[in-house]
Amino acid sequence: MDLFDPSPLQRLALLVLWQGLASSALWYQVERRDRDKAETWIQARRFCQRHYVDLAVLSTQDQYQFLLQTMAAGERDTFWLGLQPHTAPGGWGWKWVDGQGLSYDRWYIKSPGPGLCGCLETSLKGENKLLSRSCGETVERHGFICQGAVPPERLKAESEGTDHVTVHWDTPPLMQTADHSYRITTCSSQPHPHLSLLHPSLPPCHTPPLFLCPFPHPPHPTTPCCVLHLPYSNSSTSHSTRISGLTPGTQYTISVAIVITRPDPVTGDNVTTDSDPVTVTVTTIGECDTHTHTHTHTHTHKYTSCEYCLCVI
Repeated sequence: MDLFDPSPLQRLALLVLWQGLASSALWYQVERRDRDKAETWIQARRFCQRHYVDLAVLSTQDQYQFLLQTMAAGERDTFWLGLQPHTAPGGWGWKWVDGQGLSYDRWYIKSPGPGLCGCLETSLKGENKLLSRSCGETVERHGFICQGAVPPERLKAESEGTDHVTVHWDTPPLMQTADHSYRITTCSSQPHPHLSLLHPSLPPCHTPPLFLCPFPHPPHPTTPCCVLHLPYSNSSTSHSTRISGLTPGTQYTISVAIVITRPDPVTGDNVTTDSDPVTVTVTTIGECDTHTHTHTHTHTHKYTSCEYCLCVI
């Protein structure tokens, strides 16, 4: 298959990061097709779902602008996007394949309706390059843009103990129907004998850990880190995970990335790629220290950590 040189796509992720929008760092794969190999919108989506995640979702106008900047000036190509019509109050509207509505207006001609799908028409002048075409259409120089793995959302620490923390994150809508897993990296400035990952639905003080790995992994002279993997529960919108075996009164940096493994569209070999990670910094409670924990919309509670069960693994 004729694959587009991915270097401009790498620049896209860097440009987003340079703008300080690390939480929005995304990557896309542009697929070009000759006329005799052109795909309909449905065929393009199936290809993207098999080899990546889905057709591209440009949730914000910034993402739309950054993607335009990766395209060579003067290109005369049409690219399917993950944009489709839906019934809305007062008539037809547009939504992305992850269910989000289109929140900005960059239409060259706005004409939603049944049987139409959204594309990026790079030959059009100006900044408004969205155009609707028949979903079954195949035209000369008609390609499509696939979406890579999307980072987890709203990572936070739900609770901390002397030897454990519980972290929570949301699964992005686009990833809720895509096969993936999570890579959880926990780093500390102090060495550790081991670290474990406990599923939140199991009794934490009576159940052996599901995962176990020694610190440091990989070896690092100054910052020991442990990397653990968690499978995705199909269609789950959020996850809570308890990380145990930690040292009291110690600061940890925990990052979570979404991992996808897909067959390469050329060789067929499985290729594993990560999303941009999201990170939270937490500190475990010192042994027998008084700890203050504040919940949003609730009272502030003070308690002594020694009153709680410690899991000896």
